[in-house]
Amino acid sequence: MAGSAKSNRPLFDLDLLRSIITVADCGSFTAAAARLHSTQSTVSQKVRRLEDLVGHKLLERGNRDVHATDAGERLLGHARSTTRCSRRSPEP
Repeated sequence: MAGSAKSNRPLFDLDLLRSIITVADCGSFTAAAARLHSTQSTVSQKVRRLEDLVGHKLLERGNRDVHATDAGERLLGHARSTTRCSRRSPEP
């Protein structure tokens, strides 16, 4: 039974997933930081930590905007599903 409790945990930290979702939706780290009530550097660090975990660049950073890479698009689908499920499930 101890193994089943572990399998119910998300693969990635929900805070990291929320950060990349918000950056992708806003198209900007600065706008995402404002929406998340955080700083731009904190949001950027969270996205980089997630990129390090998956071993792929997830966002293409331009001069004025940010777009998801192919790997980022795949992860965003997972992230949106995971965060949706987490909002529905009761806290342990």
